[in-house]
Amino acid sequence: MPSKIFRKIFPGWNGGTYIDRASVNVPPLLLDLYPGASAAYSTRKLDQNYTGYALQVRRVSDNATLDIGFVNNEFDSIAFQTFISGTTGRVSIWYDQSGNGRNLTNGTALEQPKLTIVNNKYALAFESSNGTRLISGVTNAIATNGIYSTFGVGLIFNTTGNKILFHQDQGSVRIGQWFKVTGASNNSVVFSNNDTTNANDISFNSSPYSMNMLSLIRKTSSAELWVNGFTNGSTPASGTPSYSAGNMGGIYVGRRTLGEAYDGLSPELILYPADMTTDRLAIETNIRNYYGF
Repeated sequence: MPSKIFRKIFPGWNGGTYIDRASVNVPPLLLDLYPGASAAYSTRKLDQNYTGYALQVRRVSDNATLDIGFVNNEFDSIAFQTFISGTTGRVSIWYDQSGNGRNLTNGTALEQPKLTIVNNKYALAFESSNGTRLISGVTNAIATNGIYSTFGVGLIFNTTGNKILFHQDQGSVRIGQWFKVTGASNNSVVFSNNDTTNANDISFNSSPYSMNMLSLIRKTSSAELWVNGFTNGSTPASGTPSYSAGNMGGIYVGRRTLGEAYDGLSPELILYPADMTTDRLAIETNIRNYYGF
C-alpha cells in the first residue's frame, strides 16, 4: 500500500489542521485497501480490478447516452467533453464499483443530476427544483444484521427545509437518512429501528458551499456520525435494528420524496455491511486527500 497514505494519518486533523492534499488515486485503490463494500459509487476508480464504467451520461441536446469509464484511474474527462460537445451532460446511471450490481439509475430526464466540477474533480449536482435523484432497486441487503458504515462527500447549496442526500428503506421503515439537512446548515443522520417514529438524530453544523467528509457507523446498540473528522459521540440505538435481508428497499440518492430533494454536490458514496470503526480514519484520509479539502 502507498506509504504516503499512512504517513499522513492525522497529527493535526482533529485539531483543525489538514496537512497534505497529494493525490492517492494510484494502485492500490481505496477498495483494494478496504474491500468488502456492499455498494460503491464514485467519479474516480475505486478498485483496480473493476472493469466497468463510472457513469452513463445523457447528452441533453439529443438525448444520446454514453457509458464513460476511466483513464489512469480517473474519470475520462476527454471522452465526456467530446461527447457533450458544448451542451449539458446529465447522469442516467451511476455504476456500482463494488461488484454487487447495485447501480443507481433514473430514466426520467429532468430528474437526472448534472455532471459538474468541484476542486478540479467531477461530481454529481442534485437540484431540488427538478427533484433530481438516482435510485437502486431492491437487490438484497446493504447491511449485516442492521450493522453498516457509509462514507462520502457532500456539498450543500441550500439548507432550507429537509434535504436528504442518502436514504435507505426496509419496506415502509427508514433505516437511514444520511446527510439530512434541516435548515440552518444542520447536518444529521436518522436511524430507525422497529418503526418509523423510533429514530435517533445526530446533528452537526456545517457551512453551505463547503465540501464535507461524512462518515456514519450503525452498530447494534449505537450510531455515530463524523463530519470532517469530528464527532459528538455515539448515540444509543434502542430496540432491535431494522433489518431483513429479504425485505430491503432501494437506495435513494438525491431524495426519496420531492419534499426532501437535495441541493448540492456529491462525487463519492461508499457503503459497507460492517462496522468499519478500525479503518474509518484511513478511509476518510484517502477520500479527503483525493478531493482536496
